[in-house]
Amino acid sequence: MFSINVKGERNPRDLEMVKLRLIFFQSGYNRIPKVIPISGRYEEWNQKRQLFDGNTKDVHERNQLILKEKLRYRKIAEKWESSGYDWIPKELAHYFDQRDKDSIPYIRVSAMLDRIAEQFHKQERIKNGHVLTSSSNAKKYKLLKKTLGEFTHNVYRKEFSKYRFCDINESFLAAFVLYLKKRGAQNGNGGGVQGKLKLLHATFVAAKRQGVYNVRIAVFDSVRTKYKVQPVTPKTISSKTVTMIEEMDTSWLTHRQMMDRELFLFSAYVGGMSPVDVCYLRHRSIKGNEIIYERIKCDKIARPVLIDKAKAIIEKYRKTCSEYVFPVFTRKHDTTKRMLGRVRQLSHRVNDTLACICESLGIQEHITWRMARSYFISKMVDEGYHALQIAEQTGNSPGTIHRFYYSHTNKEELRQNMNKVF
Repeated sequence: MFSINVKGERNPRDLEMVKLRLIFFQSGYNRIPKVIPISGRYEEWNQKRQLFDGNTKDVHERNQLILKEKLRYRKIAEKWESSGYDWIPKELAHYFDQRDKDSIPYIRVSAMLDRIAEQFHKQERIKNGHVLTSSSNAKKYKLLKKTLGEFTHNVYRKEFSKYRFCDINESFLAAFVLYLKKRGAQNGNGGGVQGKLKLLHATFVAAKRQGVYNVRIAVFDSVRTKYKVQPVTPKTISSKTVTMIEEMDTSWLTHRQMMDRELFLFSAYVGGMSPVDVCYLRHRSIKGNEIIYERIKCDKIARPVLIDKAKAIIEKYRKTCSEYVFPVFTRKHDTTKRMLGRVRQLSHRVNDTLACICESLGIQEHITWRMARSYFISKMVDEGYHALQIAEQTGNSPGTIHRFYYSHTNKEELRQNMNKVF
């Protein structure tokens, strides 16, 4: 049920004149006032009739303008009601204020997620001479929208597309967290609670900055501990394991498996360079005895020292490549999307090769290409190098190094030393 009434009061700037407001009301919501550019003498205003009294032509014209103003808003409200659109009084009050419908401040949460995803998809960055998009971030927001759609359908039997920002309250977030944890338990993981809450919080912040109405960021106070960065146990590789991979008999490896092994070792030698940075590495980034490059995943410059073992791997592939250090890309990888797809494909292949090598060598550790970074950092810390020296080579801050990557690589040696201490 809704109503649109007209209320008049003395104009503070001229007490003899009346200031008129349309009052929009809908059951379950506060009344929303909106000033209309129609005025007259206060003594002629009839609040009961919601019109001016008098038989003059001027009074008649003003009354017609008031009725016309009410009618155009009523038509919109009735149209929304007949179509089943779930509207709010504030949305109706400002309906005719919006010249650009794409900037309507009543955008639903799902539409806001689409908007953010589209912005990331179009966003371009320059990294080491490459033009890259933020498609990975766009994918995260699309996945969040899909997850929220499944949640509202399964828990509330309601389409997520109808949810406004004001509909997401403390109880909604609590139920969403529980839903994610239950689903994660079934899949043997944590449900991605932290990541999804952070993205949803970022969506609220973006909506607030863009002037979307009824965005209450404080609603996340109830789950703030859920999306704060939790302490992690870094996963690294022992020096013994890496030595076994270095000294292994490689005669049984295929050409591709040999390259996979050398890509992993190269990462371990040069600051734990991430897979995507290894694949995108160009010869022009090599400056004497160091590599200088901007990390693709963050705005950090890394300057790893180029040791002899890493140089030998580079030289092995120098004749098979042109501008890139390793023969990862071919002519068909002519777009950023295809190049990133190739990186993902190669990462899986390297991990499969490492699993095969570990099985043949009897190594019990689970090794992935990405663990080369934690190996390098842990090795350097154990050897006594200063955190700032390590940070310069890896493109991480000293705090990040100790918080997310460092782990003692030789537990048995640690245990023996502790036996002597205690």
